[in-house]
Amino acid sequence: MSFKTLLAGAAALALLGAGSAQAAVWTYAANLNTPGSALDASADISVSANTLVITLSNLLADTKNASQEISGVKLTFASAPTSASITSDSGTVINITGSGATGYTTTNNAITHWGTAISGGALYLATAGTGSMQGTPIDMIIGSEASYTDVNASITHNHSLTIDGPATFTLALGNEPAPVVTGVTFVFGTNPDSYGTATCTSFCSVTNLSQQVTNAVPEPAVWTLMIGGFFGAGLMLRARRRQAVSQA
Repeated sequence: MSFKTLLAGAAALALLGAGSAQAAVWTYAANLNTPGSALDASADISVSANTLVITLSNLLADTKNASQEISGVKLTFASAPTSASITSDSGTVINITGSGATGYTTTNNAITHWGTAISGGALYLATAGTGSMQGTPIDMIIGSEASYTDVNASITHNHSLTIDGPATFTLALGNEPAPVVTGVTFVFGTNPDSYGTATCTSFCSVTNLSQQVTNAVPEPAVWTLMIGGFFGAGLMLRARRRQAVSQA
């Protein structure tokens, strides 16, 4: 085996050990064949010590009412955090004042009005209902569309500032060194209007949920393989040098 081959193998082990964080995906859908009342949403969740990152997506391609927009999410845990706060968020805020391709404008606004609460052993992240800052909800999450041709006055007159496409929130969790998410419930509309219990569809085992980000740190056995690979590569290089000297 050549030195280059050994070195490539050692590098591959290093990359394998580093890995990449995988997000558990939770989805919910209802009334998909009923215009105006259909709901379709997903949440991608990654966790590490005392931290949770969640990306909320409204998957509807033809939103009509504010009651179809995502206004929050409820998370349950194997062990509930003692506190939660938003440390960062991202998403595109638009202002929908009319229907059609010219009925909305992209703003430079930051996401506002979303808040958190711990209640009944669950974590709420919301702009309406439990966890929100109360008052009129804004920055609800709508499905990303090229033109909002069918939106009605519940959006254009009362809740025109909305998040177009996914919104990502990073939360600091109190006393949660290894968070394990056990349930996700979506919240829709302004009152809120409806709730939907999600189903985990990808990376759903407890091990994955509790080690989404921490798995990026190699396990001890992987470290052993990596070190062994580099050590073997060094011995091979040394032997090749000795052979070259003896043949000179």
